[in-house]
Amino acid sequence: MRRFVLLRLSLLLLVAAAPGCTLYFGDEEDGGGSAGGGSGGPGGGGLPDGSFDFVKTRSIAGEYPIVGIDTDRAGGLWIAYQIRNGDYYKPDTTRVVHHDANGVKDKEFVYTDEYTNVSGLAFSGDAVWLNYGNWDASSGNLHVRKLDPVTGARLGSFGLPHGIIDLDVYQDELRLSYEWNEVISLDLATGGENWRQGHTLFEDGGTQRGLATTADGNMWIASWITSTIYLVDPAFDILAKGHTKLLDGFHSIDAGVHLAWDGTELILALDGQITWLAPKP
Repeated sequence: MRRFVLLRLSLLLLVAAAPGCTLYFGDEEDGGGSAGGGSGGPGGGGLPDGSFDFVKTRSIAGEYPIVGIDTDRAGGLWIAYQIRNGDYYKPDTTRVVHHDANGVKDKEFVYTDEYTNVSGLAFSGDAVWLNYGNWDASSGNLHVRKLDPVTGARLGSFGLPHGIIDLDVYQDELRLSYEWNEVISLDLATGGENWRQGHTLFEDGGTQRGLATTADGNMWIASWITSTIYLVDPAFDILAKGHTKLLDGFHSIDAGVHLAWDGTELILALDGQITWLAPKP
């Protein structure tokens, strides 16, 4: 068997451009649209205070199993896929693609040099960051790669502990979602640790997954054991929280729950689907 799961313990580079390909856009639900209200609220963009529901405004289907997502700050998306080959002696295939604001795929980078599970992608403007490693401590060569967003070339890497599930970038920080109820901040230039902060939002730990950062540094954070997604400040004081039916009953230790924030809506990648969620009172 390819990987030995330790429960709760955790170049060949091909660059191919595929212009003209688009993802399928699903229908909008009633009550959709970006978050209403003024510029106030804890996360900016008119976020409501307190508790609210996330309302699906649109969705797209991924081409393969989704293992990471982020916005490009211009209406487009960066998406990471990993295709498990099922053979211990054959590395998995990882694909990093970019879709512009119209949904057209204009970049695709393919990597076949690692056995390690991929979980988490972030875009910093000058680089795409890709995490090799997840909750499975047996998955091998744990590190985050810095990739050129134009050519896909590997620019560098930082070693990481196991249990890093999702990534995001805020200013000069690379923020890591650590499954055992922590967020770790690394310096983008050196990989040195700036800070780490723990919390008890998800009780015993081992379930934390998606992470996304707002313009003022607050964080959306999700788990696979609850359908509530929290907005917290860097000290993990709760500013707001929202419920989504997409996570109701979704209880799986290997759940790939990844988040991104486009300024007004939360983007949730789950089970091969990417969904835009508007916070509504």
